[in-house]
Amino acid sequence: MKRPDGVTVIALYQLLMGFLDMCLGYIALWIAFIAGATSEHPFWRLFVWGGGGTWLFLGGLAYLIAGIGLWQMRTWARWLSVALAILALPVFPVWTIIGALIIWYLLREDPHTWRAAA
Repeated sequence: MKRPDGVTVIALYQLLMGFLDMCLGYIALWIAFIAGATSEHPFWRLFVWGGGGTWLFLGGLAYLIAGIGLWQMRTWARWLSVALAILALPVFPVWTIIGALIIWYLLREDPHTWRAAA
Protein backbone atom coordinates (compact mmCIF):
# COMPACT_ATOMS: atom_id res chain seq x y z
CA MET A 1 0.00 0.00 0.00
CA LYS A 2 1.37 3.37 -1.02
CA ARG A 3 1.73 5.91 1.77
CA PRO A 4 -0.36 9.06 1.12
CA ASP A 5 1.61 12.29 0.70
CA GLY A 6 -0.11 13.88 3.70
CA VAL A 7 0.94 11.01 5.95
CA THR A 8 4.52 11.34 4.66
CA VAL A 9 4.59 15.06 5.47
CA ILE A 10 3.11 14.51 8.95
CA ALA A 11 5.53 11.65 9.65
CA LEU A 12 8.52 13.76 8.62
CA TYR A 13 7.25 16.67 10.72
CA GLN A 14 6.85 14.42 13.76
CA LEU A 15 10.28 12.88 13.25
CA LEU A 16 11.85 16.35 13.06
CA MET A 17 9.93 17.69 16.07
CA GLY A 18 10.70 14.54 18.04
CA PHE A 19 14.40 14.85 17.31
CA LEU A 20 14.48 18.58 18.17
CA ASP A 21 12.45 18.14 21.37
CA MET A 22 14.65 15.27 22.51
CA CYS A 23 17.79 17.34 21.86
CA LEU A 24 16.36 20.33 23.77
CA GLY A 25 15.28 18.05 26.60
CA TYR A 26 18.74 16.53 26.76
CA ILE A 27 20.31 20.01 26.90
CA ALA A 28 17.87 21.07 29.64
CA LEU A 29 18.74 17.96 31.65
CA TRP A 30 22.43 18.82 31.38
CA ILE A 31 21.69 22.37 32.50
CA ALA A 32 19.78 20.92 35.46
CA PHE A 33 22.74 18.73 36.34
CA ILE A 34 25.22 21.61 36.10
CA ALA A 35 22.95 24.15 37.84
CA GLY A 36 22.16 21.66 40.58
CA ALA A 37 25.82 21.00 41.21
CA THR A 38 26.80 24.67 41.33
CA SER A 39 23.79 26.30 42.98
CA GLU A 40 23.01 27.26 46.56
CA HIS A 41 19.46 26.01 46.03
CA PRO A 42 19.90 22.96 43.81
CA PHE A 43 16.42 21.54 44.39
CA TRP A 44 14.58 24.34 42.57
CA ARG A 45 17.01 24.43 39.67
CA LEU A 46 16.84 20.66 39.35
CA PHE A 47 13.06 20.77 39.62
CA VAL A 48 12.56 23.46 36.96
CA TRP A 49 15.27 22.48 34.46
CA GLY A 50 15.04 18.77 35.16
CA GLY A 51 11.25 18.72 35.01
CA GLY A 52 11.14 20.75 31.82
CA GLY A 53 13.91 18.71 30.26
CA THR A 54 12.18 15.46 31.16
CA TRP A 55 8.88 16.62 29.64
CA LEU A 56 10.61 17.80 26.48
CA PHE A 57 12.58 14.59 26.14
CA LEU A 58 9.56 12.33 26.73
CA GLY A 59 7.36 14.42 24.44
CA GLY A 60 10.03 14.25 21.77
CA LEU A 61 10.25 10.51 22.21
CA ALA A 62 6.47 10.24 21.75
CA TYR A 63 6.68 12.34 18.56
CA LEU A 64 9.55 10.20 17.31
CA ILE A 65 7.63 6.98 17.95
CA ALA A 66 4.54 8.42 16.25
CA GLY A 67 6.59 9.55 13.25
CA ILE A 68 8.20 6.13 12.82
CA GLY A 69 4.82 4.45 13.19
CA LEU A 70 3.20 6.76 10.64
CA TRP A 71 6.07 6.16 8.23
CA GLN A 72 5.29 2.44 8.51
CA MET A 73 1.53 3.11 8.20
CA ARG A 74 0.69 1.66 11.63
CA THR A 75 -2.85 2.18 12.91
CA TRP A 76 -1.71 2.87 16.49
CA ALA A 77 0.55 5.67 15.19
CA ARG A 78 -2.45 7.40 13.68
CA TRP A 79 -4.17 7.51 17.07
CA LEU A 80 -0.97 8.48 18.88
CA SER A 81 -0.52 11.35 16.41
CA VAL A 82 -4.11 12.50 16.97
CA ALA A 83 -3.57 12.41 20.75
CA LEU A 84 -0.33 14.38 20.46
CA ALA A 85 -2.04 16.95 18.21
CA ILE A 86 -4.85 17.36 20.77
CA LEU A 87 -2.32 17.82 23.57
CA ALA A 88 -0.49 20.46 21.49
CA LEU A 89 -3.63 22.52 20.77
CA PRO A 90 -3.50 24.66 23.95
CA VAL A 91 0.09 25.67 23.16
CA PHE A 92 -0.84 27.24 19.82
CA PRO A 93 -2.95 30.13 21.19
CA VAL A 94 -0.30 30.96 23.78
CA TRP A 95 2.40 31.50 21.14
CA THR A 96 -0.06 33.37 18.94
CA ILE A 97 -0.86 35.77 21.79
CA ILE A 98 2.84 36.23 22.62
CA GLY A 99 3.62 36.95 18.96
CA ALA A 100 0.74 39.43 18.71
CA LEU A 101 1.91 41.21 21.87
CA ILE A 102 5.45 41.49 20.50
CA ILE A 103 4.19 42.91 17.20
CA TRP A 104 1.86 45.34 19.00
CA TYR A 105 4.56 46.51 21.38
CA LEU A 106 7.24 46.99 18.74
CA LEU A 107 4.93 48.76 16.28
CA ARG A 108 3.30 51.13 18.79
CA GLU A 109 6.58 52.93 19.46
CA ASP A 110 7.42 56.12 17.64
CA PRO A 111 9.80 55.20 14.78
CA HIS A 112 12.00 58.18 15.67
CA THR A 113 12.81 56.52 19.00
CA TRP A 114 14.46 53.66 17.14
CA ARG A 115 16.43 55.99 14.91
CA ALA A 116 17.74 57.97 17.88
CA ALA A 117 18.95 54.83 19.65
CA ALA A 118 20.84 53.53 16.63
